[in-house]
Order: sequence, then structure tokens, then C-alpha cells
Amino acid sequence: MPTQIQEPTPASNPVTGPSTNQSDGPIVSVLTTSYNHARWLPDTLASVEQQDYGLVEHIVVDDGSNDDSVPLLESWSGTRLRWRSEANRGQAAALNEAFQMSSGQILGWLSSDDVYYDRGVVSAVVAAFGANPEVAFVYGHAVVIDADGFQMCVEWVPPVRAFNWRPPMRIIQPAVFIRRSALTDRLVDESFDIAMDTELWLRLRRDHPIARLDRILAAERHHGFRKSYIQIADTESEALRLDGIYGPKSRVSDPRHKKWAILYRLAGVLLVPRIAEKPSGFSGDLDSRMRLLIRQVAYPRSRMTARS
Repeated sequence: MPTQIQEPTPASNPVTGPSTNQSDGPIVSVLTTSYNHARWLPDTLASVEQQDYGLVEHIVVDDGSNDDSVPLLESWSGTRLRWRSEANRGQAAALNEAFQMSSGQILGWLSSDDVYYDRGVVSAVVAAFGANPEVAFVYGHAVVIDADGFQMCVEWVPPVRAFNWRPPMRIIQPAVFIRRSALTDRLVDESFDIAMDTELWLRLRRDHPIARLDRILAAERHHGFRKSYIQIADTESEALRLDGIYGPKSRVSDPRHKKWAILYRLAGVLLVPRIAEKPSGFSGDLDSRMRLLIRQVAYPRSRMTARS
């Protein structure tokens, strides 16, 4: 498939937003890779376009989709978007391509089936970096949504200094923003296909301080086509590689750390009052906070539905 590139017109500056008047401050580049996610890509694009921070560019690399993703990108009327479609080389290579295309001092990584939770996410993150000039990345909480955007439960993440990082790390990829100066010439290690995000967190926190923003930043969409669900053998193999490189004490997904996963799930109860019935960043629905609370403490994710 030939490479296609769409650049903004001179009248559509990629770092000017529709609802803000910022004229200075760091540029924030949101990096998105997409493969056959035309069903969810509009929500992702809209959640970035609606951010109330002005200096945002959204870089999308379509990795050879054969659905309606490219026509959708061609027709998108937002002002923040730059995109490229190229032959399928894999998510990690596409993500590094988006990184090379970007210009921001702060980087977000938003998959094409995930969304930012509300319009103030980027503004809050920029303020957090300003207050913590030494940190390599800022991370926050997330909610889990289903294929239709229904809010099912909360993903609470621990503060960086609460336990001196002795429990396993719990970082939610779309709820992370990274300082560009903490990186070299790449974002992710292309030898990883599934655990590239975890490898990045471990690599950065090994050499730099990091900080939690006690705020819901993103919604992570769970559906049956996620790679970690359908490539189980590869997931386990890459987890063992991470153990060999960074040690086995960091991953909450390790069965040896199930008790911590349960604790993190229960701690999510603290976030239930903050859940919005209609988040401003996307068109997510909620039946009620009480039903969400019940799902949070009583249902494994495999059994969670809008009717549970």
C-alpha cells in the first residue's frame, strides 16, 4: 500500500485549538496508531480535538488498514490532526513513526480505540509537568469502557511514593504523558509487540522520577479484538522477557501479584464519586454510580457487561 500523508492547510494550524487562547507553553503531541479501528477512531479524534488546551497536535499513523479508516481520516474536519497511512509494519514501528513526525515537548499515547476522559485532561497534565520539572512522565487513573463506550469500572493506579514502588507497577497506557527530553531517538522498543508500553514505563522509571496525577485522564476500551486477549502466548513470552530485563517485581499482571491487582480494584471505589454520567471528552454512558460500584467490587472483568 503506498504511503499517504495529510498535512494541515496553512489556515489549519495543528497546534491551535477550537476553544482556547493559549499563545505560549509546551506543545503537546498526541500519538495514535490505528489498524482497522474505523469503528472507534472518530471518538479518539474527537476527544483530542475537544481539548481546551490550545497547543495540541494529533499525529495519527494508520498502519495499513483495509476498513474505512483512511476515508474517515481524509474527511476529518478537525484542526489538530496530521496523519499518514502506510504499509503495515506493526504497531511499534508505526508508533515510532508518529514520534518522529511530532514536535511536542510533551507526548501523549492514545490508541485508536481509547479516548481522553474530558476536555481538561491536557491542561491538567501540562500544569502537572510545570509543577514537577524533573519527572519523565505523568500518569493518572482511567475508566474501562466497552465497545460501545459504556463505562464499566475504574482503573485506579497507585501513587509513585506510597509504597516506594515495592508493589507491582500499574500504569494505564492512554493515561500517560511523557516528557520528550527523557527519550532518545525512539519511543518504544520495536522488538516488543504487546508489552511495548510496559517496557517503556520500566525503562523510563529506572532512570527518572515519575509522578501520578490523581485524576481520571482516559477511558481504555476493552473488546475482543485486543492483542493481549488474542495473542496469549506472545503476551506471556514478552512478560518473561521483561522479567529477564527488569526483574519480576514490577508487573501487576504477574500471577504472583494477584493480591495487588485485587487491592487496586478495591481502591477504585474511591474514584466512583468522580465518574461523570456524560464525560465531556467522549460520548460514554453510565447506568449509575451505584451499579458501577457493584461491578467494581463484585464482578471480574470477563463477566462485566452493561447489564451486570
